Amino acid sequence: MKESPPNHIAKIARLEAKAAELRNRSKGRGDDVALQKRLNAALANLADLRGLEITRISGKLQQTIRDIERQRERAAETVHDLKVPITVCLLNLELASMENDKREEADYLVSVRRELEFLLDTISNLLELDQHSSTQVQAPFQQVDLRELLDATIARMEVIITDKPNLKLMNEIGADVPTVTANRHQLIRVFNNLFSNAIKYTDEGSITVSATFNKKRKTVRLSVKDTGHGIEPERIPYLFDLYQGDAKRQDSTGVGLAFVKQAALAHKGKVALESSRGKGTTVYFEIPVGG
Repeated sequence: MKESPPNHIAKIARLEAKAAELRNRSKGRGDDVALQKRLNAALANLADLRGLEITRISGKLQQTIRDIERQRERAAETVHDLKVPITVCLLNLELASMENDKREEADYLVSVRRELEFLLDTISNLLELDQHSSTQVQAPFQQVDLRELLDATIARMEVIITDKPNLKLMNEIGADVPTVTANRHQLIRVFNNLFSNAIKYTDEGSITVSATFNKKRKTVRLSVKDTGHGIEPERIPYLFDLYQGDAKRQDSTGVGLAFVKQAALAHKGKVALESSRGKGTTVYFEIPVGG
């Protein structure tokens, strides 16, 4: 990773004070060559440091502009991605209306449902991320039964993976997992995002869901582990950034994990991810029990 240029503001402040002191001492002592040389040297060093600081700030500004441009490009790509499921839905509805075979018609409607769920998830994540960016929005916290919430999410996901007969959901939620003080709605979205991602990138094998209670730290840690495609190591540090999804997949917008990270921060918790290409991925979501 490229090291950032040093910040020269403190040195500049010290040199400015030194130059001012030398300037005051040189008044009425124009014949003091040594003092004048010290003053000139201080002013020269000050000019050099100011130049370096301007260069540093300019570099940061240019990097910020490039980051904004990349965010704008990814936002435009996401808007384009939202058009894809709408097009698929319209096509499948048209085919279903022309189909006499009820089984074929049902297949078309299943495809419509899947695309609409993807569309709804993406829009919901974007809306909630926008809420998180506003300091005026205070999320309501309440007592939440994590076991009940996770069991309900797993039951819902088992319906979704019916079209992947070689994929199994494994439930390893600890019996001692307590209730937590949290935003119930946000946790539902977090669980949906983590499970949906695992299902999306895993065609066969298993997805193991576990939740454990750390009595010492008084935290609950959820992990979702899959045997899917895995992720290249160089991409892992950026996966929780907005719009940093898998560019190779049309159904990856880079919004879901960004929301998971924001939800963790809102709960004073943390997220982590471990993965290697071809060996699957594990995502961790940890929050304090007391909110």
